[in-house]
Amino acid sequence: TNRERHTMLDSLPPEVVVSVFLHLSATEVARVAAVCRGLRAATDSGILWAELYRREFGEECPTRGPDRTICRRLFVDRKKTCKFVEEQLNKMAWPTLRSESLDALCAASYGPKTNTTQAAWSYQHLVGVCVSEDPLKIGNKYFGTIALRHVHQNRNADLMRKALLRKGRTDEEGSGTSGEARTTTLHRARVAFLEEGACRIGSMIEEDDAPDYDITDAYDRMAAEVTRRLALDPDVRAAESRAGSDSEVDYRPALRQLNDFLFGPPTDEEELERRLLDPRELPSTGGLGISGNREDYYSENNSSMRHVLKSRKGIPISLAVLQCCVGTRCGIPIDMVGIPCHFMTRCGRDDSPYECYSNNFDG
Repeated sequence: TNRERHTMLDSLPPEVVVSVFLHLSATEVARVAAVCRGLRAATDSGILWAELYRREFGEECPTRGPDRTICRRLFVDRKKTCKFVEEQLNKMAWPTLRSESLDALCAASYGPKTNTTQAAWSYQHLVGVCVSEDPLKIGNKYFGTIALRHVHQNRNADLMRKALLRKGRTDEEGSGTSGEARTTTLHRARVAFLEEGACRIGSMIEEDDAPDYDITDAYDRMAAEVTRRLALDPDVRAAESRAGSDSEVDYRPALRQLNDFLFGPPTDEEELERRLLDPRELPSTGGLGISGNREDYYSENNSSMRHVLKSRKGIPISLAVLQCCVGTRCGIPIDMVGIPCHFMTRCGRDDSPYECYSNNFDG
């Protein structure tokens, strides 16, 4: 009878019961659990579902401590999330439903109303679909690539909107102060937002959430090298000493040193190529040789700061962003200046006798 079978199953050690059910797939275990209450209780093991979770998704069940009874619920929730992603990708085959499906995938992957864990599951499954080698899912792989690009672009656009809102609040807070301190604070805040926006635009192009190195760290290391060179430059020290009795600071010697480092010719081309492959290293002499990309001016890669640093080629606005981000870290106030059909940078205020402009693309 069923009762006798339940008694026999209950008499077995828990680890034996788990090892028996581990020969089944998660779907088969769920079917066994639906037979009766006794089998449901036998299959309701945290250890069993933790192992099924690891087997199905290739990672450990995200639980803490010895209590693993929630593994079954996590398994079911993640399977539902994956099923939802698959359903939306299937709907994308219909042109009239594609826009709706893309919006649904964006909301599931990063939407503010989506649980953080479920959003991560949705995004991971979408990435997994894009790298799948299953020939029977070539259609989902195609639409998954489109959806993943859409998710990246919309998520970064949303982050940029939030950065602009923070910038507006920062401008309002800075309006309560006055003098040089207010100017310096607002300038640094704006450069920080500029840097974040440039990174987001680069992420839209690269579609890569795991960069081979941190662009912010690259700026920091460049600024450290420029600061070291500034301390050794007698013209910079003379300008700083003159600023002691003058409210205006002549940043031109420091700007010249910065431009020589970023855009000047390298001392050893082969050594520079080797060092640029390892972002932790920078040359102690000569420049990086970064210049305007005249051969492929309209390539979208020119708007990716990581690509600009790797190829040492860029367009006027990306070269201006690079100079502004590194210069601000060195204490050199650099502003972006948009002019018709071009982009330049300015150092110094409008009424300053030391005001100067840089045309980085043309050298």
